[in-house]
Amino acid sequence: SKDELPPTPHAEISMSSIIDMGVFTQEDIKKSTLVSLTNIGTDTLVIIGVQPECECTTATVIDSIVPPHGTGRMQVSLDLSGYPADTIYKDVSIVSNHLEGKVLTFRLMGVIQ
Repeated sequence: SKDELPPTPHAEISMSSIIDMGVFTQEDIKKSTLVSLTNIGTDTLVIIGVQPECECTTATVIDSIVPPHGTGRMQVSLDLSGYPADTIYKDVSIVSNHLEGKVLTFRLMGVIQ
């Protein structure tokens, strides 16, 4: 019967939904950090690209191919020049074969003093 077929291999990203980049000051208004993600699926994860919400955010994929149970990395930077003192959130979307092409979004957070 259909129920006895093995599950279809799939890639699945596990990562923090919010990356806290800490406190930004006028002297330190642009910060970068390394973001890790894990492929908790049974198939190889292929990251096609990343789409930051705005030009103040950049994201560079370091590991675009992540084997099952492997870890991938991405360099992200946030430039909060011109923003008022506040807590700022910026979204970054990962385009990949995660759960059959579902776009996964995570959020960068910075506090401007």
